[in-house]
Amino acid sequence: HNVLWFDLGGDAEAGAEGPHVDQTLKEFDSTFHLVLLAEYFDQSLVLLREALCWDMEDMVSFQLNARDPSTRTSLPPDLLSTLQRWNALDWHLYRHFNMSFWQRVERYGVDRMERDVQHLRHLRQKIQDICLQSSTPVFKAKSKIPNPSYIKSANYGWAKITGYLLKGNLTGQTKEMCIRMILPEGTYLNRLQRKQG
Repeated sequence: HNVLWFDLGGDAEAGAEGPHVDQTLKEFDSTFHLVLLAEYFDQSLVLLREALCWDMEDMVSFQLNARDPSTRTSLPPDLLSTLQRWNALDWHLYRHFNMSFWQRVERYGVDRMERDVQHLRHLRQKIQDICLQSSTPVFKAKSKIPNPSYIKSANYGWAKITGYLLKGNLTGQTKEMCIRMILPEGTYLNRLQRKQG
């Protein structure tokens, strides 16, 4: 339990209350200047863009490794409560970084954030229109790219992981860009490492 807390260097067996919790959170704050939130990924990308001084075009991405909705279930409230108690340090961590995330959004400007998120989504849609048969992900077993060796299934257990179908008329640099947009992270990293020699 408390695997996030442990992975960041905290003592996962420490009690969930007391001054050590606040001290560890302060240490995490000094180490991680920006924490992205998966459920607010577009907003996170906008903040990351500002931190890195990148162009918005550099932040465009497609959602990868998402579970097919048919394999998602909601947790009953009593189980959710039990998990929060079992992972109390992780829950502290999440609430802390969620709060600091929204404070950062406030400093960025809520209206500005809304405009920039819409701009990012517009850019994503433009690239999806160029690359994809449909912007709706499909079960990965059905997804195809020109060279099937680029994709290795990331399906684990009963979870169905979605992917995308590329348009068949892509060529040259457009085709290469579109392939990069749908590659799983492990495959993308392997290609990048080979390219860097």
